[in-house]
Amino acid sequence: MQVACRRQTIIEIDNAIHSKVQWGCIGMSPKTAATYRIDSEILDALQAVKDRDGVPISEQVRRALMVWLESKGMPVQKTDRKRVGARKRP
Repeated sequence: MQVACRRQTIIEIDNAIHSKVQWGCIGMSPKTAATYRIDSEILDALQAVKDRDGVPISEQVRRALMVWLESKGMPVQKTDRKRVGARKRP
């Protein structure tokens, strides 16, 4: 039974990350889908924040990783990307 819960947790996280990557807006920086194991208690807390604040789980994880990397002296530089201009309408 424990294995089924862990598998479901992995699938839910993978789906959250994959949907963010697959359906991202044009002009966003490219993202790579990744799957990691996470305790169900942590996932439940992330889901509670999503329900309360509306912040997707993948975005919460991304933000937490950025803070953790900065605390380890490894700040991640955002890439300079070309902004997409406004679309001309007929």
